[in-house]
Amino acid sequence: MSTAKEVKLYHFPGSYYSLKALLALYEKDVAFEEQVINIQAGDQNQDWYLAINKNGEVPVLEIDGQYTAQSETIIDVIDETFTTGSRLVPDIETGYGSDVKDFRKFLHDIPVDVVTYGIICNRHLKHKDGVINVPKFFSRKMAEQKFSGEISKMRDKLERSPAPELRAALERKIEKVSNRLKLVMDEKLVVKQLDDLEFVFDKIEERLLKTKREFDSKQDIWLFGTEFTAADITATTLFVRMQLIGLDTRYFTCETRPDVYNYFSRLMKRPSVIRMKVKMEETQKIMKKMMLRSVGIKVFKVAFVVGILGIGYVGLKKYGANLFQKS
Repeated sequence: MSTAKEVKLYHFPGSYYSLKALLALYEKDVAFEEQVINIQAGDQNQDWYLAINKNGEVPVLEIDGQYTAQSETIIDVIDETFTTGSRLVPDIETGYGSDVKDFRKFLHDIPVDVVTYGIICNRHLKHKDGVINVPKFFSRKMAEQKFSGEISKMRDKLERSPAPELRAALERKIEKVSNRLKLVMDEKLVVKQLDDLEFVFDKIEERLLKTKREFDSKQDIWLFGTEFTAADITATTLFVRMQLIGLDTRYFTCETRPDVYNYFSRLMKRPSVIRMKVKMEETQKIMKKMMLRSVGIKVFKVAFVVGILGIGYVGLKKYGANLFQKS
């Protein structure tokens, strides 16, 4: 690893996609500066941020003044730039690398935003044994207010006639958020997505069984062998998200999918994942202080929960309930 490189990660502490970038940096043991993008304050829609990410999303990785957006692309750049740690992205010209690439795409294409907000807006759809680690006052009505408010703010900004390229970015975001609101309020669509996830976890179970047959079972086995890859990073964020919204008891238990369950248990003990969880706690404390200073305690408790669950920037906070109990 070249210590001369200046690395900075722009992210939101509870972002589903930011966590991928964090895990990649931790796996490669890269020293980096970070800047929290407060999506509740609208930082992602500020002109300076839209200039480095026209879609107004997190994360963004900066290396020596060069910016990279999109979590999967960021993982590629990190792995290509830094040689320490695991080889996260094996050569796609090999069968091994091609398989990892295909599985990454398979997991990345899951509509996590629809599943997450779909459960929160339709809590009766949760698994019978699952626990939703999000306060009940985050409701269907609050979700609608959150999205509608975001759309209203972006439209107000459009009326101030920003530069043409910024107008285009805001128009894309308005359309995206509007579609998202429609999707998460559609109970039938949410049910279909939940059913489709059965296939996803079946495939993960099959992948783990195949790998176990190919390698010594006494070793720590990940999705494609003894090396922890980018596919495992995306799987980690998915598993923690399922646990956050009470779907872990549906998709991976000792009884339903034992190999998936054992894999999840090992993931949670991996040093990079432990570091990620510590970072989540630290950055959420920062967010708490910011919100307390700006809008006061009552409004903070609403905005903070919405922030954790921001669609497209969605948080994976396993211990969120404990934090609210302390506040």
